[in-house]
Amino acid sequence: MAKFFAAILTIVSISFAPILIKANECFADDTIKLGVAGALSGEIGKFGIPILRAAELVVKEKNANGGVLGKKIELIAKDDKCKKELAPKIAKKLVSEGIHMVMGHMCTAATWPVLDIYKNAKNMETIKSFFNKVKNNVSQN
Repeated sequence: MAKFFAAILTIVSISFAPILIKANECFADDTIKLGVAGALSGEIGKFGIPILRAAELVVKEKNANGGVLGKKIELIAKDDKCKKELAPKIAKKLVSEGIHMVMGHMCTAATWPVLDIYKNAKNMETIKSFFNKVKNNVSQN
């Protein structure tokens, strides 16, 4: 369990890399809003809760050490229950709340319907090449 938790912490820490690189350029706000979207309840929640807890630990540590480039990080978590019907509503809600970056969605079924929502969001830093590659690979198959 400790190795699993350490792996999650590492993944969460690495997820902050785009923020570290682009924070001054992209985010005029006083805080950096990080969305965490995934299964946070139900049977699949046993996978989502550790990711959320790891993100909370990293955010707490980063904020205690002055944030990222002087900006505090605000974590906004939403439960999509890994449901493709719910995921777009969650994604739109996170975008409307002004997130700058999202970790998630965890399940493939919940990820596909939200790709374009995040890709087209104006206030978010996304990895455009990843979204384009995923969409292109799907359309070619």
